[in-house]
This record gives sequence, structure tokens and C-alpha cells, in this order.
Amino acid sequence: MNGRLPSREDDLLAELLASVGPAPAPADGDASADESIDTRSVILRLVDDHADLDGCRADLSALCRKLEVAGVVRTSYAAGWKRLPGSDPIDSSHSALLAGVLLATATRHLQAREERDRGAALKALNAAFKCLDLIASPEDPAIQKLTTRAEALLDQITVSSAQ
Repeated sequence: MNGRLPSREDDLLAELLASVGPAPAPADGDASADESIDTRSVILRLVDDHADLDGCRADLSALCRKLEVAGVVRTSYAAGWKRLPGSDPIDSSHSALLAGVLLATATRHLQAREERDRGAALKALNAAFKCLDLIASPEDPAIQKLTTRAEALLDQITVSSAQ
């Protein structure tokens, strides 16, 4: 990881990364592999790069949109984040990792302390909550830590907006 994360998110992401293996390689001879988006690879890249809010904005927006509109993030998409037939939902470990990235992104936006960043923080936090809702094992200690962190961020946003 980049070392620029707030320590709470850094610790959570490191713990979650330990449970996620590398993204699978595309199948040999799969012509669509060159044009498709492997969501698991994108999530793993975002773990390293998400502190660069501008550089990750397009992928984070697309993933937030998938959670908002479709209510699910799939393992792969066609170019332009279009639905790819036969693509399954990502597993719980990648959903948890995505939730961690979204929480770290929300924290980064809150640290910027500008009104436009507050809106982006709310968008990322809302997507993180939706992502956490998709996880099959909410009793997992790592998922409970993510949920606790998400609730703390929500409290922080609501308290700061009341002032």
C-alpha cells in the first residue's frame, strides 16, 4: 500500500488484502479479455492507488454507480463498464475490500474539508454501506470493523454538517 492512508483504513485494508488472492488471469484464447474490465483487478489496483483521488475517480464512480443502479458489482464488465453476459457477482472478500477502499476514499474526501468533497465522501460512504449489505458473512470480525468504521464516518459527516 502507499503509506499515505489514514492508519485506521490502512490497517483495515491490510487485513482484508490478506484474505483476497490475486485476480484470475484471463482464459487463453479469450478474445474479449483484451476489451473487458476485470473488476477484481480494478479493486486490487484501487487499494494501492485510491489516495490519488483524481486518478481513481473514474473507476470509483463506475463502481459506485454499479452499486447504486444494479445493486451488485460483477467480476467483469465490457468496455465502458457495460454488463457482460455470464459475469457473476464478486465474492464477499472482494466486496469487503471494495468497501474498505470506499471508506478510505470517504475519509480522504472528508480530510479535504471542501463542500464538493463532502458530497463525494457521502457518495463513497453510501456505496460502502451498499457493498457491506451484499456480504454474506456480516459476523466476520473484519466486516464488523468495516461496519463500525462506516458508522463512525457517517456520525462524523452528520455532526460536521450540523455545525
